[in-house]
Amino acid sequence: MDAAQHDKAKLRKASHHFLKGCMTRAWASWKAVRVHRQLRAAKAKRMARKRRAKLLDHATSSRKARVQARVLTSWAQLLAERHAIHQEEQIKALHQDQEEAQAAVDQLEEQHRADVAELAAARNAQAAAEARAEDAERRAAARDAAAEAAAKDAGRALAAAQEEA
Repeated sequence: MDAAQHDKAKLRKASHHFLKGCMTRAWASWKAVRVHRQLRAAKAKRMARKRRAKLLDHATSSRKARVQARVLTSWAQLLAERHAIHQEEQIKALHQDQEEAQAAVDQLEEQHRADVAELAAARNAQAAAEARAEDAERRAAARDAAAEAAAKDAGRALAAAQEEA
């Protein structure tokens, strides 16, 4: 039997006693008013208890919600920090890769410049060697021509000497 049913039973009992004639009218009226006030006070206490319980539940749930919000906020902040750190690491790795690639490109360019300079030097050396060879051929041809001319002169001189002799 809950409290409301108990209160109704009390009120019924008081009115039953009155109807039975066990009480005087004044006393029964006073008793009924008193019981009614007690019932109203009990009901008010119950309602206040319910309200207080609701408020406590609400306060507890709002406290829980605040705690959960704080926890979620801290988790979100932690995740954001981790994400930022991860992004910074990725950016550093990309910069490092970029620097390594740039160093490789610079090295290849330097090697290309050295190869071009070496090729130019080889071409110059080849041209100089060809020029020396042509010069040597010209000198050899000039020597041969001079030797032939000298041989002809010697042959003429020999022929002239033989004619005179």
